[in-house]
Amino acid sequence: VHNRGMKYVPQIIHELEFEMTRSRGAGGQHVNKTNSAVLLRWSLVDSQSISEALKNQLINKLGNYLSTEGQIT
Repeated sequence: VHNRGMKYVPQIIHELEFEMTRSRGAGGQHVNKTNSAVLLRWSLVDSQSISEALKNQLINKLGNYLSTEGQIT
């Protein structure tokens, strides 16, 4: 098992933002009535938990998935 990145998990957890929201798309009779989805955001560019070298690698690999604010959602 390759878990080299696991050492960053405890620090990164504190940088995550969770938001409860209504689920999108088709659903059952309770669709759009309850907060049944969770959005997760992490600001890669503002992270203090990873090195600049790793941050640059992730930005290069995940650039298409980053918001204009540098967040992964």
